[in-house]
Amino acid sequence: MEKKFQEKVNQFINKLPKLDNNWILVAVSEAGRNIANIISQKYNIKVQRFFIEPVHCEYNPDCEIAIIDEFGNIEVNKLLQMSFEIDDETIKRNADLIFNYKIKPMIEKERGNLEKQFIISDEVQNILIIDDNIETGFKLENIIHTFKNLFPQKKIYLGVMNVPDYIFSILNHKIEKIFCYENKYILN
Repeated sequence: MEKKFQEKVNQFINKLPKLDNNWILVAVSEAGRNIANIISQKYNIKVQRFFIEPVHCEYNPDCEIAIIDEFGNIEVNKLLQMSFEIDDETIKRNADLIFNYKIKPMIEKERGNLEKQFIISDEVQNILIIDDNIETGFKLENIIHTFKNLFPQKKIYLGVMNVPDYIFSILNHKIEKIFCYENKYILN
């Protein structure tokens, strides 16, 4: 890992509360996993990977029309769907391809087989979702929604290196707290 990146992550770690066995780190990207692994080494807490991938528009490969997670949940950006006039079946077909040929192999590689599902033990009280940055907020907004439904008794936090102001204001009221590399974003 790059020395400058390691220094930034260490500065980011100093902004986090003291993490103990009541916490779990959930990485939602490979870059997030790298950050979570460094945090895990310092606090000796568990890291899990939650898999979620974008579904791109056929006409514009830079446009994320939807996302699909490892449970098969598909969330569609309805505004983009209407703008590009893409029917539900096309999105579902593309999401299924992402699920079967990208997410499933990653789960199998990570957990050893497809039967091992994403689970957080009852002892854990706090979930710290880790990612490197936020671009649109669509992915993390859906992860937060999924986790609130799956784990209603647990507190959800977000740790991210970079987050735009407008996305911060959208996500901040949906979770306990956002921890960010930049001081100006750390609010209660």
